[in-house]
Amino acid sequence: MHAGKSIDKRDHIDVGDFCSMLRSAAEGITSRGRAKVGDKTILDALAPATESAEAAVARGADWPDTLSAAAEAAREGAESTRDLLPKVGRARWLGEQVRGAQDPGATFVQFFLEACRDAFEAIAEGE
Repeated sequence: MHAGKSIDKRDHIDVGDFCSMLRSAAEGITSRGRAKVGDKTILDALAPATESAEAAVARGADWPDTLSAAAEAAREGAESTRDLLPKVGRARWLGEQVRGAQDPGATFVQFFLEACRDAFEAIAEGE
């Protein structure tokens, strides 16, 4: 919801707006769920993806390069959740049972950003 509100009533967004959406989503999750990076949540992928996307835009990157940077950071962040124990949310009740498994929310962020990147690459190639 926070991501959508950050671009309220716009017909088109640019890569900077996309970064704002990522940042707003991360801030909303942090405030509502009281989660932080390292809690084995969606934030473990979303926060580094946001930072990488913002850094790419600051360097003057276009959509494909920004999405590639965000997707790579999200993949690394999602993979980092394997050895973590969940500290907030419903998963925390599972405790040791989920050690060794990648967090599903973090994995979603990875897959979403990879799909966005792949779509832009397909458009660039004329598919």
